[in-house]
Amino acid sequence: MSLIDKIKTLTPKQKLPYYAFLIGFGIAANLLENIIPKPLPFLRIGIAKIALLIVIYSFDIKYVLLFSILRVSISTLITGTLFTPIFIWSLSGSIGSAFIMFAIAHTYFKKYFSIYGISIIGATTNNIIQWFFITIFFNFYYYTILPFVLLISIASGGIVGYITNYISKSYDKYMK
Repeated sequence: MSLIDKIKTLTPKQKLPYYAFLIGFGIAANLLENIIPKPLPFLRIGIAKIALLIVIYSFDIKYVLLFSILRVSISTLITGTLFTPIFIWSLSGSIGSAFIMFAIAHTYFKKYFSIYGISIIGATTNNIIQWFFITIFFNFYYYTILPFVLLISIASGGIVGYITNYISKSYDKYMK
């Protein structure tokens, strides 16, 4: 049984420790990614999306949106960027991509997209929303590098989808 299937079978009260762990994992992954050297400041894989994908497939929409709010708020509080433009575009990108991923994963379109496709759509949506807010706040013509960023989001979304799928499928093997 995969981790996602296991969480789905639990009662709401039994799901709570998994949810808390996933929030903690998302925050830790986000903070870890902040200290990894990047060739460009905005270039991130998005490993916190591993936890978000598990939440999307295991919980309902209110938990998915709360996850995004808590992960971004706590991470930016720790890094000292709470209520800055970074917080605003991180939160908007996270909530927007979480909503889109959840909508696709739980509607008619789910038969067309695997966890890999949902992850790629989430990464791409996140970058487009953040691009919009960067353009508004800084009048920075980010669109000149947007095609490059979107190509990177396809690759990183695929990697995150693969890791999430592997973790979920390997759950039983390592938890015995």
